[in-house]
Amino acid sequence: MSCIFCHIRSISENFFPSLSKLTNFQFSILLMSTVILYSLFSLYSLQRTWGNIINFESKHIIIYSNFPIIMQAIAKFAVQNGSNVTLISKNQTQLIQSKKFLLSYIAHENQIISTFLLDPQNFSQIQKSILDSIKTSGLPFLLFINSEENIDGKFQNQKISDFESQMNSNFFAIVNIIKAILPQMISFGLNKKKRSEKPKIILINSQTNSFTFNDSSSFCASKYAIKGLCDCLRNEFKAFNIDLHLFSTKKLSKFSSDQKIQQSKQESLQKRFIEAEKIWIISKKSYFN
Repeated sequence: MSCIFCHIRSISENFFPSLSKLTNFQFSILLMSTVILYSLFSLYSLQRTWGNIINFESKHIIIYSNFPIIMQAIAKFAVQNGSNVTLISKNQTQLIQSKKFLLSYIAHENQIISTFLLDPQNFSQIQKSILDSIKTSGLPFLLFINSEENIDGKFQNQKISDFESQMNSNFFAIVNIIKAILPQMISFGLNKKKRSEKPKIILINSQTNSFTFNDSSSFCASKYAIKGLCDCLRNEFKAFNIDLHLFSTKKLSKFSSDQKIQQSKQESLQKRFIEAEKIWIISKKSYFN
């Protein structure tokens, strides 16, 4: 141990000659103090990096989903936290109902809730809507995407058009939205060096990106495609200070179809809100795995 101490002291004196004036006891006190201070600083840095909760006040959050409950539940948490929210859907009724639902949760009078009716296959339309929303709500900080449509059927009975439809709805719709919003998120990400200010893209995908089941080959293939896309983009986007996270939940299309009786409807809604709350909690963390 004494050899290690002497070696550390020798190296230290090479960099700081004035340390040679200290006794061994004084140097050991200085060394221990340095180690303690460094440890405390490291713990503080880890706490800031891993456990920091993001301030969503006046942040612009964009949500695309073809499930009204998922859209409303996530948007509710965003609005309650003071965010400006942009809702995107191809269903006008969903947008009207969602905005009406959110108005009662507004945290302050300056909040903006925007809605855009668009076709997720129309890239130029998405691009224009994103730019219009930025003019009023600022650069996008958080993007939630959920696109899930299911065509059941045995492989031999499904048409090629069924596979094309599934890929268009579940894969290319997401690609179009990310492509349209990415330049603006890059602008935000490169201007915000703090980790807690990183913009984030959160894709809400069903668990069929990890396993398959019978009679849903076209659906499962589109879900696997999303997982592959995320795995590729996650590292690419790090260069722009953007986090990307894939949240796998229950198969939403099956989950929502069980509406035979009123009780099952209510249970489905409650479960969907619980899922959305989990997603929101994840989005509040400053670090993503």
